[in-house]
Parts: sequence; structure tokens; C-alpha cells
Amino acid sequence: MAQQPAEQPDAPLNSAGKLAATFIHSKITAMMMFAIVLAGVMALLLTPREYNPQIIVPAVNIIVPKPGATPIEVSNMVVKPLEALMNSLSGVEHTFGYATNDAGVVTVQFKVGENQEESLVKLYSQLMHNRDRMPPDTLEPLIRP
Repeated sequence: MAQQPAEQPDAPLNSAGKLAATFIHSKITAMMMFAIVLAGVMALLLTPREYNPQIIVPAVNIIVPKPGATPIEVSNMVVKPLEALMNSLSGVEHTFGYATNDAGVVTVQFKVGENQEESLVKLYSQLMHNRDRMPPDTLEPLIRP
């Protein structure tokens, strides 16, 4: 068996070694560790938390009936233009829609924390101001929060 050379205790230390040596031989290291652990425990105990947070995300479904139309017609003539129209509202985070036979549904999701009543008023106002842009034979849109 080959013997490994003995380590030289007098070898010069680089900056990391000097810093480590200072903390190894210092009496304040234990106090610093205790203070850090105490701060962590206090942060854990004092930080408010809720197991089931009540996050309100205002969202609205707009249902637009168009009797006798195919899903492709409803998608092109009702859903896509309505999504673009609703995306122009302030406070809207996301819109998505789908089309079925005779109807299209557009869901408008507002940003978290937006006032639901104000959001509904803005949405309704935008919808009614642009009612003339709806294709012919479309019935009155239904708005469901």
C-alpha cells in the first residue's frame, strides 16, 4: 500500500481559507448561527398565511345566440371579433371563446383584484356601444358573471 503524503499545516491559505479559519476559531460564530436560526423561526411564526386564500378573479361569460349558423360561421363572425373587442378593455387579462351550433361563448377574465361590478359595467358598455358591429340575425347577447 502506498502512503499518502502528510498534509502540510503550514501551507499558505488563500482568501477563502483565511475567512474560514477566522470563523472556525471565532467565538462569535455560534452567536451568529443562533441569531440566524432565531430570525428564521420568528419569520415563520409571524408571517401571516391563509390555507385557503380567497382570491377573486372577476370573469364573465358572454353568450351570443346566432340561430342557424354552423360553428365555423359563429367562430369567424361572432367569437373572434368579440374576443378582439373585449381584449381592448382595460383590466382584461385573458379572453377565450368557443363556438357551437347556433351560439358562441366568449369568456372574459379580468385581472385579479379588479372590482367585479365596475368590470361588468365596462364590459356591458363596450358590448352595447359596438352592438351595430354584430352580424345580422344575432340575438341579444347574454352576460353571465
